[in-house]
Amino acid sequence: MNRSKLTPNQLLSMAAHEMRSPLTCIKGYLTAIKDGVVSDEGKDKYLGIAIEEADKLIDLLEQVMTISRLDEMLTSPQKEDFDVSELIRRVIIEKYNDIEAKGHSISAELPDVAIAFADKLLIKKVIANLVENAIKYTPQGGNITVSTHDDGDKFVITVRDTGVGIKDEDLPHIWDSFYRSTANDPTLYKGHGLGLSIVKEILTSHGESIWVESEYGKGTAFRFTLSKQK
Repeated sequence: MNRSKLTPNQLLSMAAHEMRSPLTCIKGYLTAIKDGVVSDEGKDKYLGIAIEEADKLIDLLEQVMTISRLDEMLTSPQKEDFDVSELIRRVIIEKYNDIEAKGHSISAELPDVAIAFADKLLIKKVIANLVENAIKYTPQGGNITVSTHDDGDKFVITVRDTGVGIKDEDLPHIWDSFYRSTANDPTLYKGHGLGLSIVKEILTSHGESIWVESEYGKGTAFRFTLSKQK
């Protein structure tokens, strides 16, 4: 089901369903610790898992809150001239702790200045979601590259990773809300299937394009266009 077809009640119902699993997990681990079922040596492990599940809940809530505000923001986007190279650098700095925690390396191949015309806050959300996606779905010690190149009256921004890639059968559905990849890798974060649907909706509202090139087991590159300054 595409996000644009979800009613507020459907969105709330699906979000509540998504919350059930991490909440059940957190309660189970904390109850086991409280009841003394877990050894002292195992407490740190169980608490670590509970914290990871809590982080998933926070991520879900942030995405749902973004969606709840998105329709209003897209109705009257605040377009302006801004330096997309600087915006990308800022996103990388903000995400650097997450990048470092996964042992990834990240590089930026950017012109010194690239003035685009769009809603700066919304485009920042697009870049941040794509970088977050690369961090989450790239195994420990991977490489992420964010680049910009000139394409006439547009810029093309690319976020490339050396992650697990996307299966061919998943590609038509990656923009759908609450859709999860069929890739079965327990070492990777399993998202809530909202980040890419938000990205798609923001860029569509700007009249821009986004596409993906992926090879399963080798990595993925998301590319999107951005209009130059007026």
